[in-house]
Amino acid sequence: MGQTCPACHSELQALGKQRYCSSCAEPIDVEVDREEIRRETTGFLAETERSRIIDSINDSSATHHEYTHVRVQEEVRHALRDFLLLANWDNLDNREALLGDLVRDTPSEPGGTDDLLDTRGLAALFRLLCTSMRLEAIEHLFELALRTEIAEQENVGYGDISEVNVELRINDTAVEELEREFWEVDQGSDED
Repeated sequence: MGQTCPACHSELQALGKQRYCSSCAEPIDVEVDREEIRRETTGFLAETERSRIIDSINDSSATHHEYTHVRVQEEVRHALRDFLLLANWDNLDNREALLGDLVRDTPSEPGGTDDLLDTRGLAALFRLLCTSMRLEAIEHLFELALRTEIAEQENVGYGDISEVNVELRINDTAVEELEREFWEVDQGSDED
């Protein structure tokens, strides 16, 4: 019997230049170089989309075709589905994926640019939630997430979790400003 794939245990063909299993597509004998992988990965936005968005941020008068807006919205929706998959994948170290070098015992460069981008990116995810829904809806969303996690951890049905309450408290002025901004944007879109 020849060599088998460490992931799916399928028999491998003569390796030669083969770097991936022909059955499950997992890498075979590939060295894990975190820095190289970090340089190769791009996130869910294509480079052209990212460039257009950066142009819009830097030049508020820049406009883009409706296609760009719809494409980015759909990319975000697909990314949310990907997050759903990742939340259920036990092999993913969520802390390291979300916080990067901040959770490693020996960070490559403590307080470096990547650390800052990781934490700002995570904060931006919450900011997207806050600018797209009311505070009460965010509380319900967190309650849903916690109930789901507790049900999985306790190995019980979702309905068996009696009660989970999340209450977010922030400065009343900040809430009023956030809600005013939300409703102005929402009402503005209805007029179009």
